[in-house]
Amino acid sequence: MYKSAKDRTYGWIGQPLPPELIRRVRMVQAMIKPEDIIEDGIEREPHVTLAYGLTQDEPAILQRALQHGKPGMATMQDVGVFDQPDYRVLHMQVGGDSARNLHDIIRTKVGMPGFTHPEYNPHVTLAYLKKGVDDTQYRKYASLLSGHEFPITAPRFRNRRSGLYTLRPGQEVNKDELALALARIARINKEKQRQ
Repeated sequence: MYKSAKDRTYGWIGQPLPPELIRRVRMVQAMIKPEDIIEDGIEREPHVTLAYGLTQDEPAILQRALQHGKPGMATMQDVGVFDQPDYRVLHMQVGGDSARNLHDIIRTKVGMPGFTHPEYNPHVTLAYLKKGVDDTQYRKYASLLSGHEFPITAPRFRNRRSGLYTLRPGQEVNKDELALALARIARINKEKQRQ
């Protein structure tokens, strides 16, 4: 959850949900009590996070890694909560191998230095709850979302400079874009060495 572009220490990759599923997510979000949510605590862009903690800002490098992945399907499962130091993340768990496979490819081929969790759990964030809020009251909303399938075919990459790019798993990277990206990386590394 970023408050502004300057807060963006890391980039991320997420698969947006299809419009019908977004409508259902919005229905569930509307039923969450406002007093249970932290300030600005409703997820505005419902998506499955495939990768977080990226320091690589070049989309061509990520596309090169994802050409080894395969698009596929995912399924909404059950409501869950991740506890963070200052809030609780109310989310829908996501099943299927596609999200996990793409996450593993990005993690091994590109790296995610800012991803500090012991394991990856595909999910769609619904809201950020205040500490101490009892989440069991929200588990009843799972039936509105669970069982719905959606494709993992065109994840979006948001880099640290606020750029937003669509990636295509299973497709080759454009060679010209890759060459430009590698040249930019070499130039940045050279400038860092001079400092």
